[in-house]
Amino acid sequence: KGGITLDALASCKAIAFDKTGTLTTGELSYVNVEPLQPQSNQSKQETLNKSALAIAYALKKNAVHPIANAIVKNFATLNLPLISLKDFKAIPGYGLQAIAEVDGEAKKVVIGRSSYIADMLPADLKDLLLKKSKEFEEEGELIAVLSIDDQPYIFRFRDTIRPKIKETIQAIQKQGWDTIMLTGDHLSSAQRIAKELNIDTFY
Repeated sequence: KGGITLDALASCKAIAFDKTGTLTTGELSYVNVEPLQPQSNQSKQETLNKSALAIAYALKKNAVHPIANAIVKNFATLNLPLISLKDFKAIPGYGLQAIAEVDGEAKKVVIGRSSYIADMLPADLKDLLLKKSKEFEEEGELIAVLSIDDQPYIFRFRDTIRPKIKETIQAIQKQGWDTIMLTGDHLSSAQRIAKELNIDTFY
């Protein structure tokens, strides 16, 4: 504080912003869910996707981490069918599993990291899941995978840019100041946010 600080600001050439909570809201938004092996019948696939959403909500509704929060926030208003779970088990650092009753049938359901789910699958499905997950992650998205009786569904999430922040960055840049983004997040996620906000430099 004081005159020296104000004088220093007058000669400032760049402003650095923390990504999470400043440039973004710090909350994940839901993009969509994709089956690893889609059905040819679109109507049937839509029904299966809705069941996947309901199962993911049932598994994650009491968990506390960013993806669980995004699932609860985005799925709570979708009028999903209620899913009954039994034999619920949390595997710290990997995911959650249970037996879910879906349309009167008991199904083994597991949700967690793509690498964790992939290890449960046959070799061909494992390779396909890891490939698809990597593609989405390279687009700057966060991935959770739900397996329903060894049928994987990929849930995609991404950081939410704070409203009006793009206009703020543009206004600062028009004044001739450089803008820098600071983040500890995955490189691809940082690249996506930096590109959307037209920020060339990030660390």
